[in-house]
Formats: sequence, structure tokens, C-alpha cells
Amino acid sequence: MIDVGYQMPLFEWYSIHVEFAQRREWVLGGLRSNWQRVQELADEEIIFRYWSPDLIVPIDLYDYERTIEKRARTAGSFDYEARIQYVGDDQLWRLYPGPLETPLPDGEIFQGCLVLTFIAGNDADAKRIIEAKLDRIKPILEMQRDRIDEFHLTLTEVIRAEIDRLRAGGGACSAPGGHAPQPHPIS
Repeated sequence: MIDVGYQMPLFEWYSIHVEFAQRREWVLGGLRSNWQRVQELADEEIIFRYWSPDLIVPIDLYDYERTIEKRARTAGSFDYEARIQYVGDDQLWRLYPGPLETPLPDGEIFQGCLVLTFIAGNDADAKRIIEAKLDRIKPILEMQRDRIDEFHLTLTEVIRAEIDRLRAGGGACSAPGGHAPQPHPIS
């Protein structure tokens, strides 16, 4: 179904670093609340239990699996809808990884697809428009992937520091908040 109306800008909600802080607190809160059960384990085993490369899954576009639908609009122009499948956390489409560029690329997310709608005069123009839109989206996704990789790398050190703090006598009861925060699902 083609609707060439307004599409929301992608990556416009808030910084991905806010999501990182929430996820970090969720992991550390879980460690603090379960400290009595895991404190006898080796540090590496504890880290293995609380760190996961799937904590935040970056978006990968399946650009080769693209479908394009076309509908006549007026003499000389057509409505187009391109659907590009992807894997990764849906929420990431709304989070910016660094300084905002203006205007942000637009699109919709629907059933595991990035949906781009636009008007073009012919199929060749449509192909150029799709490529131009993707050329604006892909660098943002790469920047997100880099930030997510950095987050995953530093999270092990954050967990290790919390283990050291807890082993040194800063038990779970003295943790800020005194309890584990509720999980914050991203997708």
C-alpha cells in the first residue's frame, strides 16, 4: 500500500547514549540484586552471566532484498514505495548516535522493513532517490554500530568495576537505589 504522505524523520527521538545508560543500569542493578547468589563465582563467570553481545543489536539492512511498488499519480509522475528488510533493534531507528544532521532522513519502520515513500517521474529517478536516501541513512547506521561496539567493550569493564566494589564490601544493599531497575526492552 503506497501512501506518499508525510514520513517521520528517522533518528529523531534522543541520543543513543541515553539508551546505553539505561541498559548499563539494568545490567548493574541485576548484578547488585543477585550478588548473594553469584559472589562465589569467578569474575569472568559473573561477567559472562551479565554481559551479552545481544544487549543492543545494531541494525543491518538487507539492501539486496528490496521491493519497489509503483502507482500512477498524475501524468508524468508516480508514487513509489521501497521496502528494505533489516535485522536489529527497532528502537535504534529513532535514536541518534552523535551530532544531529539536518534535515534527518525520513522513513517508516513496519514489520521488519524500512519503508521509503516518494514521488518520481520514472523508474530511473526512483532508483536514484532510493540510493540518495540510503546514502544518508547508512552512515548513521555505521555510526550507531560503532557506538554500540564501544558500549559493549566498555560494559565488561563497568561490570568488572562493580564486582570489585561489591567484593570490597560495597554490598548490594549500599548500591544506589538499593534494588535492580526494571528491564528496558528496546524492541
